[in-house]
Amino acid sequence: MCFNDKLEHFGGIIIQRGRPVVRLRAFRAIDDPKTCERFIEGHAHVLTAIGVKKVTSSKNDWMYNPASFVLIVESLDGEKVYGGVRIHAAGGSEPLPIEQATGAMDARIYDLVYDYALHGTGEGCGLWNSREIAGYGIGSIFLTRAEQQSVHRLGSNPCLHYVLHTQ
Repeated sequence: MCFNDKLEHFGGIIIQRGRPVVRLRAFRAIDDPKTCERFIEGHAHVLTAIGVKKVTSSKNDWMYNPASFVLIVESLDGEKVYGGVRIHAAGGSEPLPIEQATGAMDARIYDLVYDYALHGTGEGCGLWNSREIAGYGIGSIFLTRAEQQSVHRLGSNPCLHYVLHTQ
């Protein structure tokens, strides 16, 4: 480490050259249930902080779905998750979250997903980042870009996105 590479600790995050030292990691959800639980806890904390108490369409069954993948921003020791996004590949053991959330209201979603799934698609959802990394350029925009690259590497076309609007 160079003399100018001074490390500082700020709220549990290592700061080097004014930026947090974290890593981006991708994994299949069923391969790391412990980190999935940290992802769920962090996401719930962020939603609660902005006043969202319960997302009725949100379930945590995704962590048992072999067609679900997770990208996270975490501490170097893997103990703290600062943000993340999930990718659900279409054609897995369960419908995509958008199908589960909206299918009863509009059955056309099933045909729409099916048409996209013929060429490989999925859904990006559960995107969040903690305030601890906000403003460092590794939050939502970075995770969205990483998600799109991961989808491409999985051999899929662009993902569908389901956005939660809060008031």
